[in-house]
Amino acid sequence: MAPHLTPQELDLLKQWHGKDKLTPVQVYTKLTARRARRHVAAPDLTNIRRVLRGETYRQGIVETRGRKKILFRRQVRSMNTKRKLLIKKAKGEHEVRWKDVIKETRGVTCSASTAKRGFDDAGLDVKWRRAREKPHKDADVTNERLEICSQWQNLPANHFLKKVDLIIDNKKWPIPTTKQAKRYLKMQRLRGHLRTASEGLNPDFVKPSPRKHRKNPGGYVDLCAGICGDRVVLWEYLDGSWGGEAAAALYEGPVLSALRKHRGNKRRYTVLQDNDPRGYKSKLAQTAREENHIVTMNLPRYSPDLNPLDCGIWQAVQQRMDKQGVNGKESKEAFKARLRRTALRLPKEVARQIVLHLPKRIKAVVEAAGKDISLD
Repeated sequence: MAPHLTPQELDLLKQWHGKDKLTPVQVYTKLTARRARRHVAAPDLTNIRRVLRGETYRQGIVETRGRKKILFRRQVRSMNTKRKLLIKKAKGEHEVRWKDVIKETRGVTCSASTAKRGFDDAGLDVKWRRAREKPHKDADVTNERLEICSQWQNLPANHFLKKVDLIIDNKKWPIPTTKQAKRYLKMQRLRGHLRTASEGLNPDFVKPSPRKHRKNPGGYVDLCAGICGDRVVLWEYLDGSWGGEAAAALYEGPVLSALRKHRGNKRRYTVLQDNDPRGYKSKLAQTAREENHIVTMNLPRYSPDLNPLDCGIWQAVQQRMDKQGVNGKESKEAFKARLRRTALRLPKEVARQIVLHLPKRIKAVVEAAGKDISLD
């Protein structure tokens, strides 16, 4: 069977028959010769006559084939507005489904699958997703975040890179000592799969529960890390329990050494730290800071989204640890040495981009009135 006429061939037919005044037989002969040069089968003469009479291949005709369109772009935008309004009214207390959105949108009657397809066609990636778990922020916390970020948003773009001498944070890092423990931790960090609904219980698509039948990876280590400019310069492992004494010793020892090494002798050092009342904000830690001329910029409570270490450094170090290919058994001391070596060798450009992204996060917190931001 000969293929359909192309738009270019249709234009040639109009030119030959209209402008050049060729007969249908002459038009058919020229088209057959043209297709023969490309080794393409030619249509029948009857088909050419129908085209020239305007019976087929009519341009500008309204398409009548297929299912009629139910949702238009304007209706999809209206449904999206109703979706946001319903979720805001729900206040996180109950679920909002497609049927609720369709019911609340005036002039729309369709199924949930049609609504989802309409959103996809409009470029809106809206689908059923699990609610993300975040620390609950009451009015006091959101007001504190808004107040601090309102003061910080006017700082220069490179303030945290140039003016802040050290950004510190603590973390409890798991130590996988076996191949099974490494695999367990990697599976825990998995966020999702490209799968169908029926593949949910397939062993390849299942991750272990973090609460039920929890496995011990082999141990944990408490550490304090610090960023100076665009480099990770502090990676100190902490012994014993965390508190005021440990924080004071940290300020008087590793923190002060890192400041003097990378910022030289200054009359005053500026440190951005977590809002930790049990350690960094204790009286012992405060005394140690005053004795060593260290002033602090304290992050708001429940604000890991404003700490560059929480926002990207931990993840960047973990990704490089996973790529190193150490799959067998590894002692705790060997793992700690490898972890410290990996962190201190983190590329400057990676740390620089993470720190320079902080002003954008601060501005987003102000725009969100102290609530959670979409950059998190």
